[in-house]
Amino acid sequence: MMRKREILPFLAAACTLALVGMTLALILGVILYVVFTLIDVDIIAERRELLLIFSAIFILLLFPFGDTRSGNRSWLDFSFLPFSIQPAEICKIPFIMILAKTMSIRQNKISHISTVLRLAVITVFMFGLIVVASEDLGVALQYLFIFVIMAFVGGVSLLWFLGAGAVLPRRFCGSSSAMTGAAASGSCLTRASTRRRRISATR
Repeated sequence: MMRKREILPFLAAACTLALVGMTLALILGVILYVVFTLIDVDIIAERRELLLIFSAIFILLLFPFGDTRSGNRSWLDFSFLPFSIQPAEICKIPFIMILAKTMSIRQNKISHISTVLRLAVITVFMFGLIVVASEDLGVALQYLFIFVIMAFVGGVSLLWFLGAGAVLPRRFCGSSSAMTGAAASGSCLTRASTRRRRISATR
């Protein structure tokens, strides 16, 4: 009975602290949402070099201040804040803005090798930085996923996806994965061609 009485105050304090932290995080999230809503994102995206530098510095803070959890040094835990910060998650916003602005500027050459390489270099840079700084491969792979989705929606030629599906998996995941990637890319190419034929037939 005495142990329960001793434990209950600690549980109450922990619940109170967690509630305060979640409340402050919610308030901060609402404030940031309002701020970003009022700001013209296109103006910020014009400074994509600064956005990339900010993202790199923010993630590099994990080296001196990172808190290791479940084997990953993904969180910044400052004593003056009631909540932890995950830089790689926050940096997804500037990363998307950088890719979107680059694709917008080079829309007429979206499938040109210079454009694709530029997008790929930015993505690989962020991917490598996150893996080295936080050792969190899961979050790093999300950046690759964002790149692939944005490139596909942005109109990058499906031949690039076909080539990547055939080459990259063979190097990193084995020949069977390469065949799967190539088959998936080929399937997308076939469906896209079918859609174009249907659209042309209705005109």
